Amino acid sequence: MKPVLVACGVTREARIAHAAGGVVAVAGGGDGAWLEARLEALASAGAAGVMSFGLCGALVPGLCVGDVVIAHGLAGGATCDRAWREASIARRDPLHLLVTFPSGVGSYYPPPGEVAAKPTEGAGPGAMVIGVDVLVPDTAAKAALHAATGAIAIDMESHVAARVAARHGVPFAIVRVVSDTAADTLPPAFAVAMRRGGGTDLGAMLRSLAAHPAQIPAFARASLNAVRALRRLELLGRLLGPRLGLPDLR
Repeated sequence: MKPVLVACGVTREARIAHAAGGVVAVAGGGDGAWLEARLEALASAGAAGVMSFGLCGALVPGLCVGDVVIAHGLAGGATCDRAWREASIARRDPLHLLVTFPSGVGSYYPPPGEVAAKPTEGAGPGAMVIGVDVLVPDTAAKAALHAATGAIAIDMESHVAARVAARHGVPFAIVRVVSDTAADTLPPAFAVAMRRGGGTDLGAMLRSLAAHPAQIPAFARASLNAVRALRRLELLGRLLGPRLGLPDLR
């Protein structure tokens, strides 16, 4: 059976995807060209589908840390496979906290014990994600991206995964967990810590913190939020199950 290829950002995300079974996950670590080359080589050997799976940043108010975005597609680009998307939505949280945006803007799972804020009306016809090659850390840039594209979330892998899926004519899906909200600004140490292959450049991160210690409180908050989001991602991986919920499209 052909595997599902999974595009992730970091190795922890890739391990969560692998645990579902029937997938081959690749962590790009912020290097989109390297990630695409790796996925392309794997897809050439055969793939059942390609999913973008991992953490993301929110671009709109109402999305909280730990919320799960099951996207309709990329802003201005590829559309996610409807059967796969609906199968993902159908695998509800044990606490049945699935929330649907008004006017079909999208669906997400608020974290256990939290009440989901009502998303903004008129945000668009579908839950769209935008993929970028460079980290977008600040609130002003996030707001500008939402205004320009209508996307509700951002990551660094979805656009790469979409291109590979399109070239090989296989289903494509985006399932992401929010790790930073529209009101959060990521500190510089986050950007320099990314390393090709999904690892962490601890030296660069520590040098950044030492050079700009004022960012330490924000770095601590962002790190705790990432841990929360990764725990949610683990639950989501178990809920989606083998091949991350890809239905039998035959």
